[in-house]
Amino acid sequence: MSKEDCVLEKIAIDGFDLVISYDEIDWNPREHYDNLGTMVIFHSRYSLGDIHNYSVDDVRDIAESKDYIALPIYMYEHSGITISVNPFSCPWDSGQVGYIFVSNEKVKKDFGWSRITSKRLLKIKEYLTNEVKELDAFITGQVYRFDVYRDGELLDGLGPFTDSNDAILAGKDVIKYLANELGVQLSLDLAYSGLLG
Repeated sequence: MSKEDCVLEKIAIDGFDLVISYDEIDWNPREHYDNLGTMVIFHSRYSLGDIHNYSVDDVRDIAESKDYIALPIYMYEHSGITISVNPFSCPWDSGQVGYIFVSNEKVKKDFGWSRITSKRLLKIKEYLTNEVKELDAFITGQVYRFDVYRDGELLDGLGPFTDSNDAILAGKDVIKYLANELGVQLSLDLAYSGLLG
């Protein structure tokens, strides 16, 4: 796929061009980001989640233990794959492939909590769910980047983002910064519309 084929949107902003495109990632985000949970996925054809030495029985014991917060991971495989903490409706092409989990001890240490209340438990489950969603975005190719150009020259760029709107907002913040550095006056409409922060 050419770079032009990856472009989703071009936004002209007062002499700057903000280009939003798919980010071609060839690395496992689980190895590059700080993660709260441990993601263990068992599949004969795909190497997903964290590198581990757990057996299926080990992970089941962890998931059933009161010392851990765990969510199941399901996969749907049909002309590609996608994962979720919720089961898929198709029983033939989907099923549970693992868990994401974190120990209560780690949660208390990382968050500085003496106990995990029901509200805090929901927060941790949300973190774990978001980690699965993040990996799913990489698996399904739904990762984005922004590049900022002025007169055809690349000035800045960043990725990956798992939400194209986040890429747009970050790109607009960079344009605001660059405009200030270059002494470029942004249009009043744009500056006051909330589009740039």
